Amino acid sequence: MKYVIVHALTLLFCCVEIIPFEVKVLLQKSLAKELQEHAIHLQSRSGFVIGSHPTLSVGKVYADKNLTISVKDGNFIINGEEKKSSCYITPLLSFKHQEALFQRIHDWLHNHKQELEKHNNILEQFFNDFMEKKGVLLDQSYDVLKDYVQDVFMAFLIDVTQKTEKNHEVLSLQTLEGYVHLFLKQGVKESFLHRLSLENVSKKGRKLLHQDKQHRYNFFYKQLFMLLEPSLKEFMLMLPRNFLSQMLHQDVECLGFQGNNYVGSFALLREDAMVYLINCLDIDDYLLSVIRHEGWPGWPLEMNKVLAITCRTYLVWQVLQAKKSKRPYHIESGIRHQTYKGHHKVIRLKAAIEETRDLCIAYENKPILAMYDSCCGGVIPALIDHQDYQKHPYLLRNHACTFCKDFKIATWKASFSHDEMVAVFKKDIPNLETIDDMIVTKKDQAGLITDVSIQTQPIMFHATGKKMYSLFPEIKSFCFDIESYPKKVVSKSKSKHHKKVKVDKRSPMLPQEKKFVISGKGYGHHIGLCQWGAMKLVRDNHWNYQAVLQFYYPGTDLIKLVYQR
Repeated sequence: MKYVIVHALTLLFCCVEIIPFEVKVLLQKSLAKELQEHAIHLQSRSGFVIGSHPTLSVGKVYADKNLTISVKDGNFIINGEEKKSSCYITPLLSFKHQEALFQRIHDWLHNHKQELEKHNNILEQFFNDFMEKKGVLLDQSYDVLKDYVQDVFMAFLIDVTQKTEKNHEVLSLQTLEGYVHLFLKQGVKESFLHRLSLENVSKKGRKLLHQDKQHRYNFFYKQLFMLLEPSLKEFMLMLPRNFLSQMLHQDVECLGFQGNNYVGSFALLREDAMVYLINCLDIDDYLLSVIRHEGWPGWPLEMNKVLAITCRTYLVWQVLQAKKSKRPYHIESGIRHQTYKGHHKVIRLKAAIEETRDLCIAYENKPILAMYDSCCGGVIPALIDHQDYQKHPYLLRNHACTFCKDFKIATWKASFSHDEMVAVFKKDIPNLETIDDMIVTKKDQAGLITDVSIQTQPIMFHATGKKMYSLFPEIKSFCFDIESYPKKVVSKSKSKHHKKVKVDKRSPMLPQEKKFVISGKGYGHHIGLCQWGAMKLVRDNHWNYQAVLQFYYPGTDLIKLVYQR
């Protein structure tokens, strides 16, 4: 296995830099004017925090359980209040979870009280200077105090991360340290001054503070300790919810949208005339949802490992494309990219994510376009026309997959009445009234439809296989045949060079009595991984995920992403 090192908060693939993880998943893309009449509705059991920071939960608290987002005069209207710029939405932590979090902080500080108040030359010199300057806190002096508070915060974070049940970090200590820096820069200085102020100390008390160093140190340590607990509570409430979930050993609040629950946060962005609703979450939480909805619940662990690596690789490819095109999201939710429907509680799928953590498929040390479909139907990808295999040689599989043929999904059939068929085509051809016949007129070497002739009076028009696939949900792939009823009966004449067409004249048939039967094989686009074929290889042939991926993506290797969350 080859390894590609991914540094800090950027991924590096052969000098190609991409912005990771959190994953940004597009849930809805709307014209701003559409939201004037069709608002976005969000739910949260405990309320919402709405702010301008893309990661931290900092901003205005909405205690409502429902949030309505619309647009008026170019600005967002959130529960009746105007927001002039893009914003980020996170669920408010429930009272129950806040209680558990605060108790954890209180207990930790109490258990480490003596250690936190131990003799510290630098800090005690700060106390001496503070007294001499009569309570004036200079920036240089504040840095000493800030460093001490930062050390306490980090000691707490290190302790809680070491006691998590999971075998990996959802936030690195480097990232947490960055959040601490950010928090201590944002208005905390005033809190320190208020707590350490000498205004409420009597003249006698001030005199004692000047005369008795030990009394002075005890006084300031006590004041400082009383400041640490509320500050640490405030800071922890800002952190991403997946970290708090890991720390508390239980799921915390989700955001509800269109009947699904989503972990992480939502970005509400405006770009020209478009509005984007984007779910920002950890890559593992995203993949856990995707393999649940792209796969099948009863699949064995090894097959889910195949799917986890494939879906992860496809995601990384899309992240790279997002950077190139500068789009505000990485990947779309739905059949265009990958099916993602938010949070679920199928615990056993987590093993597939954890046991393949950060593995991706690569060609020449670069993540591949890991295309996959449900069932290839035995189609050989190398024979498919109009594919850019020069860019993606790993998709040029010239050996057939025969492993999916016995599954029910491998073949399909759909029947349409004359009127049903006309109604669909009428959207593109408004004057269409009848269809006399439909004939497959061209296929490529792989057997995929490239042209269908639709015969009408007085014209004939054509449709590609992809067009038929897009028009009719019942058509499951590009590999199919069409039969029209009543059939034209073809019989051979005595001449060797001519065929005579004899029409069945047993009974005249009205247009509405005609029907068209489309039968095909495969389910999807026939390129890349065949999921049901892979399942057969894993379940019956006992292949491991490495062998399966080599079969469907010839010439590839596995690389491991190493990055800072």
